[in-house]
Amino acid sequence: FPSHDTSAKEPARFTVTIPADYHADEQKIRKILEDCATEHPDIITNNPQFASVVRLDAFEENQMTFELVFWSMRKFEIEQVSSELRFNFRHKMRLAGLTNQ
Repeated sequence: FPSHDTSAKEPARFTVTIPADYHADEQKIRKILEDCATEHPDIITNNPQFASVVRLDAFEENQMTFELVFWSMRKFEIEQVSSELRFNFRHKMRLAGLTNQ
């Protein structure tokens, strides 16, 4: 019998961790992360089963940590997708005046 690898045809779940200063508005950060996920062409956005989620993951000594959980078909290129998300997040944070840089 031929072997069919269906995992290549199924989306996979990934997480990008994002630190944020305590002075930043967590609801604005959530919205920016949601927008980043929605705008990225390699993140599944048209199926509620694979909806992206933003989590406030931790309170650390000098920052809050958020997680963007998303689904993509680009399993082997996910590092590039994650990098693009981080670049877009930083850009949107600057536009929103939520960074010191």
